[in-house]
Amino acid sequence: MDPQTSISTANIILFLAALFGAIASYARPIRSPYAEDRCWNRWNLSILGFVGYLWMLLVIILFSPLLGDQLAAFLTEGDELPMQTRSISATFFMQVGLIGLILFAVERRGWSLKSFFRAGGVPWGRVIRHSGHLFLRFLPAIWLVGIFWGGILLALRELGFDATPQPQLAVQWIADSDSVVFLVVMGLMVVLAAPFSEELVFRGFLYRFLDERGPARFALIFSSLLFALLHASLNSFLPLFFIGLLLVKIYDDTHDIRIPILFHLYFNLFSFLNILFLP
Repeated sequence: MDPQTSISTANIILFLAALFGAIASYARPIRSPYAEDRCWNRWNLSILGFVGYLWMLLVIILFSPLLGDQLAAFLTEGDELPMQTRSISATFFMQVGLIGLILFAVERRGWSLKSFFRAGGVPWGRVIRHSGHLFLRFLPAIWLVGIFWGGILLALRELGFDATPQPQLAVQWIADSDSVVFLVVMGLMVVLAAPFSEELVFRGFLYRFLDERGPARFALIFSSLLFALLHASLNSFLPLFFIGLLLVKIYDDTHDIRIPILFHLYFNLFSFLNILFLP
């Protein structure tokens, strides 16, 4: 069997396994541990302050590669920077910057970190089971959206439009690397750090602020669109937008940021393993 056929077969098996898991999750549903009478604790943040935080978010995203290069140059004492060192440094500054922005907002505004989590303390065990249940339910839908988006890009190319899909940089770095150390470090950043930082920013901060002060539909679409655009990949734009919508819905239903963080973690882990073993 040629490699391409092997990869296609493996993807079909994975999809059928995910579909079976989704069907099983519906057949034996896990009851949500969250009560229905939920409300946000309103944050004392003005529109001007909110725009300021968005600007800082943009600065972090734009300057992370530059700061990463500076750190890598310092550590390698001016030697030519390998791609792996540059990518790890850029990813490190991105994740630290996003988390630092939220911690700065919390400290400056006098909020409590507990305000990002569900008051009343649902046990971690139930949180893990509930988030895993949701991931199994929605993984086939995410996959189908990805296939649909790939068909749209293919149709656009056939019509003469420049719609050649380009993978995310992190995906390309992981796929091209043969360094175990690099893969371990990137795995920790992609699977652990990224879900935590991105959920705090896009759901815990951005969506929550917009939902408190404007139309819920605008908050849903805008935060999900910004989440998809952040990854700067035409190849995964629509699937990421769809995932953003799902994560907002999950957060809005539970008011516990742990649920979207774990859902995001499961998805990134699934994608990371897919890149490693099914390039």
